[in-house]
Amino acid sequence: MIKTTIALTTTLLILNGCGGGGTNTPLGQVEGDLYKDFRIQKVEYELNGKNTPICKNVGQQTGLEKSALRSTCTWICGDYQGASPIAVLLAFEREDANSVWQFEREHLSTASSACRK
Repeated sequence: MIKTTIALTTTLLILNGCGGGGTNTPLGQVEGDLYKDFRIQKVEYELNGKNTPICKNVGQQTGLEKSALRSTCTWICGDYQGASPIAVLLAFEREDANSVWQFEREHLSTASSACRK
């Protein structure tokens, strides 16, 4: 149990430290809702240029302000490209407030052993 707690805490610290700017929503909350009790969530997002990327079933999304140049989305227990469960961070960026959003990178790591269907 203690190994699980340490692994989960480490994963949360790593994922929460990635990305920059944006809202200060605690990892594991979306607009006040608790992160779905570590249920495995399908990793989905919409990227359509001028609008901030929209992440679905996400544990945390940063960079939602109109002036933001970077946005990140984090899933603690994700179902992503055939790998499940997996911790996923997706980063998007744009050059300035008038340019289009682009996919920047993905960071994948081992999911918590607390993840469940």
